[in-house]
This record gives sequence, structure tokens and C-alpha cells, in this order.
Amino acid sequence: MPMPTTTATPLRDAFPEGSQLQQITDDFDARGIKHWLNSGTLLGLVRDNRLIRNDPDIDVGAWWEDRHRILETVTGWKTRKIQTWQLGDSIYKIKVFPEDRPHARMIDIDLFRKHGEYGWCPQFAPRGLFERNSSARRIVRHSCRKIATFFLDRNGHHLSNHLGLRLVHDVYTWWAPLRFLDSPELRTFEYGEFRVPQDPEIYLEYRYGDWREPDDGWSFLDDDRGLIHEHPRNLVA
Repeated sequence: MPMPTTTATPLRDAFPEGSQLQQITDDFDARGIKHWLNSGTLLGLVRDNRLIRNDPDIDVGAWWEDRHRILETVTGWKTRKIQTWQLGDSIYKIKVFPEDRPHARMIDIDLFRKHGEYGWCPQFAPRGLFERNSSARRIVRHSCRKIATFFLDRNGHHLSNHLGLRLVHDVYTWWAPLRFLDSPELRTFEYGEFRVPQDPEIYLEYRYGDWREPDDGWSFLDDDRGLIHEHPRNLVA
């Protein structure tokens, strides 16, 4: 149930680990923003009861219609910078870079929309050629990412039809049944109580398959079963 609106507070010192999660939960709940921990953040909490140590960001899902309230909230935090990523005229991702502090992680917020029985969100994907997990594929994708980052930094992270950008990137689509996302549930972990997709173990199986066993060669761009290798226009037109 949404709580009364309050003014967002600065991000707390990121030590001890996990305090950013509590800050996100507190401020989003205070503004009535429906959200859930997602992807690697969710995987680490459910599988290991803690954040994955080498994961550089905190993954959050939310709804596109709350984008303005989310931006109002994160601009009240102490940050180095905030990025908004666009496809066409619509924001689909908000990235929050906190002040440099021990254990501080970038906060990556994907903004989902509804289509039938599914939630969807665009995903920027540097092009990868050659065989999966091959050195050549990693080199090509790394090079494409660097070139794409150059263009994105210049155009305000707008996935436009710029020729140089189109040559080195694709747009994929996050695609998940609404039954997981529409009514996030509260789960208690080592760091506290946070919102996660409904039936998170089943959701993780949908995304990762055998999520209980770490896979050092796993790539979300190639292996995540919740990421459709199609542009959103081919799925929601």
C-alpha cells in the first residue's frame, strides 16, 4: 500500500553493504513507487542471501508511468550523475551513479510497460559476432560497446537512428509475464526486507534456468531467457 509522499533523503554511506537497497526501498515506498529488485541483484539475494560480490550495479525494475516520480526521487540523492536512456521519445532506463564511497554501486532502473500479459522494456545491446563465449565474440562486443558509448555520451543516451550507432548496437527487449511483476512481494534477506517479483524462485528459473548453480561463462546478452533478441517494435506494435 502506498505511503504518504515524503522528501527523498541523500543516499546513506554505502557501508555496510546493502544500505543502498534499504534507501531505494524506503524512498520508493514513501512515494508510492511500485518496484522490485531484479536480475543479478535478485539472483544474489535469493541464491546467496547477499549481493553478488563482483556485480557493479543494483538492478531495479519499475513501471514507466512512475518515471517522473522516480526522477524526482533520485535527484534528491547525493550522486555524481544521473543518466536517462531513451528509445524514440520515451525514457526506458535511469542510471544513478552515487558518490564515491566504499561498496557503492551504480543503480540501474529499468522502466517496464505492459503489453497483454507481459511486461517489457528495451535493452541496449552492443553487437556480438562469432561463436558464443569465443574470444573473438568478446573482442567484437567490447569494441562495439566502446564505440556505442562514444556516440551515446554525445547524444544524451538516446538510441537514435544515427548511422554510427546503428552499426555497432542492437536493441533487444526484456519480456516477463505480468504475474511476476504486477504484485511484487516482500522478502527478508540479510540486509533487510525488500520487494521482489512474485514467486522469485520461479521467476529466476524463467530467466536463468538452473539459477542455483553459478555459471562463470554466463552472458546476459546471450543467455538470459527473459531477454528477447528482437526490437520492441517487433513485439508490441
